[in-house]
Amino acid sequence: MIDEAVKKQLDKNSGGLGTTLLTNYGIKHVYPWRPSSWPVATKIYNDLEKSNLGVVQILTSTVNKYFGYVAWGLVIAAWVLGFFIWVFAFAKVNAFLKPFLVCPRCGHTYTDKRTFIGLLKAFQPWKWF
Repeated sequence: MIDEAVKKQLDKNSGGLGTTLLTNYGIKHVYPWRPSSWPVATKIYNDLEKSNLGVVQILTSTVNKYFGYVAWGLVIAAWVLGFFIWVFAFAKVNAFLKPFLVCPRCGHTYTDKRTFIGLLKAFQPWKWF
């Protein structure tokens, strides 16, 4: 009875946030990477959306309007980043394998004098001592 009175008073003073802030949703934390907490996050978001506080309404309407665009933007950014990492690694592998010669008949790999000098310049063993 006291809890309900406190919630009603807080709802009246905070524009409907009292119920959201004082409700026990039965979970300790909500994490975006833990799918088991998503239904609770949805309940909390729906409770926040019912609030008549202006700032909360503006935030929830903005999230509802632009969430799809932001999600697709993050997916595209991840793909672009993965592509650049792949291109960088591919270029490094090609640069490392370029000096080696492969016999077309037997498939053995050989190096020439330029390869040996290039590897010496790359590793610089005279600086090891």
